[in-house]
Amino acid sequence: MRRIVSVFLSAVMLLSSLIAVSADEVLPFKDVKSSAWYYSSVSTVYAEGIMEGKGEGKFAPKASMTRAELVTVLCRLSTDAYEGKGEALTFKDTKKSVWYADFVAWAVECGIVLGYEDNTFRPNAPVLRCELAKMFVGFLEYMNTPMEGVPHVESFADSASFPKWAADYIETLRRTGIMGGDTAGNFNPRANASRAEIATVITRLLPMLRAKAPIYVVENAVSNYVFVYDDSVPDIVEAVTDLQYRLKVHLKIKARFVPASKAETSYGHEIVIGNVRHSAKLVYDTLDPTGDFAVTYSGDDIVAVTNDPIFYPYVFAVIEKSIVDKYADGKLRLFENFGMRYKDSDISELNYAEYLAHTDSVIWNYMDGLFSRESYKASDGTELLYRLYVPSDYDSEKTYPVLVFLHGAGERGSDNAAQLSNMITTMIRHDGSPLTDAIVICPQCPESNQWVDTPWANGSYSIDTVKRSNELTAVVELLGVIGGSYSTDADRYYAMGLSMGGFGTWDLIMRSTDIFAAAVPICGGADPEMAEELCNFPIYTVHGTADSIVPISGTREMVEALKDKNSTKLIYEELEGYEHNVWDYVAGKKEILDWLFAQRLSDRAE
Repeated sequence: MRRIVSVFLSAVMLLSSLIAVSADEVLPFKDVKSSAWYYSSVSTVYAEGIMEGKGEGKFAPKASMTRAELVTVLCRLSTDAYEGKGEALTFKDTKKSVWYADFVAWAVECGIVLGYEDNTFRPNAPVLRCELAKMFVGFLEYMNTPMEGVPHVESFADSASFPKWAADYIETLRRTGIMGGDTAGNFNPRANASRAEIATVITRLLPMLRAKAPIYVVENAVSNYVFVYDDSVPDIVEAVTDLQYRLKVHLKIKARFVPASKAETSYGHEIVIGNVRHSAKLVYDTLDPTGDFAVTYSGDDIVAVTNDPIFYPYVFAVIEKSIVDKYADGKLRLFENFGMRYKDSDISELNYAEYLAHTDSVIWNYMDGLFSRESYKASDGTELLYRLYVPSDYDSEKTYPVLVFLHGAGERGSDNAAQLSNMITTMIRHDGSPLTDAIVICPQCPESNQWVDTPWANGSYSIDTVKRSNELTAVVELLGVIGGSYSTDADRYYAMGLSMGGFGTWDLIMRSTDIFAAAVPICGGADPEMAEELCNFPIYTVHGTADSIVPISGTREMVEALKDKNSTKLIYEELEGYEHNVWDYVAGKKEILDWLFAQRLSDRAE
């Protein structure tokens, strides 16, 4: 039976509300940077008074949470309190005098936890992910909460390993989108659940728990948006899920989200996302071939479409910043005909170029904040500009893989910025991207140079006549410096590059096979005579058949030479009809990055 809020818990919640910060303010935790994937979730649970720090100004996002701590958090989340003075507490390892006794007893009485067969609760044991699934589903059932949502994955790859008692609970969390898998699609039921993961789960639960809360009203008009989205595109599904949480949790706006595959003909008052309505198709057909998006009116609807899935998160940023935020601030008025406008200007007059500029700034500000600006003076005096990414929760007690990313000719210069404009932006934003737990080095080649001095336009060259640039030599030197400054995993150094950087990547692994564990050269070329050096080297290479900038012959010749040497670790994708920018395909295919980071130098030595 649900209990009324006790004086004790009320005091706890009141104290939490006094010390809480909003998600927009700076958190007091020095180990939670604003660029971390869990920053928003930690901000929410801290601001709500649901989770606190671990002392010494730390949140400890990667640390495990104990079973006692989790039931305490769930009790706070429910705004319940146990008033039975511990009558339900019969575990032989949990005394009624300990601080968590009432919370454990509450969880037992509510049916959220049962304990173990030996009559222990094991309060200090870390919560396993399978246990987390059972406890959260039990909590939602106790709260009489409808469990509906957008799943992140269709199924878990390791479902055969689920404990029988936990399988249904895990499936419920998958189906509702409350929990997802790792980069390989596994749930990992017996792994410890981290505090960052639990904060994320709680953030996703809040909209469900508050589904009956008053919806936002402006000028006596109720927000009755219907978001109709194209659920055939994973990036849209992910963006819809994230936006749904933010709308309900932060803005208190209740919106209906309908997958296109289940949508009726028309709901009216729609925000259409993707090419799922005739009105959306009309807008879609007006876009340029690549990289464009638009947010515009079409009849009674607002339509958001793009030709490039990578832009969907930024389309949502435009919706949220240019429409939703203004609505929540009372600066946007909602009338019966769904005419939405600013107080001082009609939103429909804002042109596409302004939206695109806004999106570009969102992308750039995000990347600029992640990568520090660095320079290195090599032994020959060469000044190498580079950007460096180090995980926000870097721990010198651990070791980290290293990726060297070489840009193409279009990103050359001296601004120490342009090299972040291709591929890296997409890859580091993938859900569960291995880049977020790696050290990433993005050097910049000067305008007048190439990574390797080769007649690359004709697609063929010899390593004997190719001169490696001073900058590429400096990159190899820099790896030694990075290895001495950070705790790196010498077994997991990787190289990746596109176009001019594709040539540079081939050159790096040809001359430094003892440093790199694997590589992804994209639309480049190499000397077939060097195939012997690379016959046991893991390579994933991609080229387009219609490439008029770097002929595909350079990659084909190298691939054929490697096959002749019986290479067993070569993957080649030849994309029919693709032109030079196949890097967009590579950046969007997360499986390539997962493959790369799974390779080990020691495996090649065996």
